Amino acid sequence: MLTLKPVATQYAINSNFMDKLTVHPILLPMLTCSLSVDQTYKIIREYVKAHVDLEWAKITSDYDFCFTVKKLVYLDEPESYSVDVANINNWGSRKRKSRLETRYRKYREVEIFQMAPKPYQNYTVIKPFSGDNYADMIEKINKYLGNLLPK
Repeated sequence: MLTLKPVATQYAINSNFMDKLTVHPILLPMLTCSLSVDQTYKIIREYVKAHVDLEWAKITSDYDFCFTVKKLVYLDEPESYSVDVANINNWGSRKRKSRLETRYRKYREVEIFQMAPKPYQNYTVIKPFSGDNYADMIEKINKYLGNLLPK
């Protein structure tokens, strides 16, 4: 007698509850499936962290509730700016005589990607991956991740 084993899946898929009750576990990857928002957020976040070129981009927010990547635009000539170093940690209240220090900026930062798993400030809420079956969902994930970062 032929015994079938469930297909090892890379992601924990969410299927319809009735499908889980009525369909054999081996056949579940052939039905409509999706990932949760948190799983989608984690997949994208880990992919970007592993594949971003830190010479040209910078991850500025890497938290469980938000994620931001900024592109570094290098300037031809360093740009000068002044900072009041005497009152830098007083949270807006001036307690000492100001002492300005000139610093130089080598690059500008331009935000190129942001996401959040739940509504948070002005961050874009990520939509969960879904597909007609498990293979379709994996194909959509790979296509999205392939288009996310330029080569």
